[in-house]
Amino acid sequence: MKRINKIILTGFMGSGKSAIGKRVAHTFSMPFYDLDKVIEEGEGMSIPEIFNLHGEPYFRELEWKYVNKILNKDAFVLALGGGALEQEKLKSRVLDQSLLIFLDVPEEILLERLKRDKKRPMLRNEQGELPPEPVLKEKINTLLDRRRPVYQQAHRTVVVGNGWERSKTTKETIKTIKEYAAS
Repeated sequence: MKRINKIILTGFMGSGKSAIGKRVAHTFSMPFYDLDKVIEEGEGMSIPEIFNLHGEPYFRELEWKYVNKILNKDAFVLALGGGALEQEKLKSRVLDQSLLIFLDVPEEILLERLKRDKKRPMLRNEQGELPPEPVLKEKINTLLDRRRPVYQQAHRTVVVGNGWERSKTTKETIKTIKEYAAS
């Protein structure tokens, strides 16, 4: 069985990448990185502030910069931001140098998790507020439709069922990593 030293989790915002990533990192005794937190610490401002001051293209360049730094490390578990893989150069490098796992969460669970989350700049309206639930649902579905084909290019997918708790998702992710290592 080969040792997998670079594990990256992808999926839509609210899919649990950070929560699951921390648990996976603990299980394999590896450092954990949340890309958004790494960017916030490195830039000295929050993701919404970066979006407001510099826009999405600038933020995507920061993702590229910080993912490259992390990929140079020997071992880690990394939770990517939901849109990071839309950058072809980033996606190619991640697929080439790590085990990429897609946490596939149903839209209704994502909506439930995101409808009170005011920290997601991609979901806000022009006034910087979360839109009413029907509009939010449409925004989530539109973004998910665009991103799903990119997520599906991951090496492995963990399909998160309705009612799944973090522990079950973590166990399934760990099982997926071990199966990949054995293949």
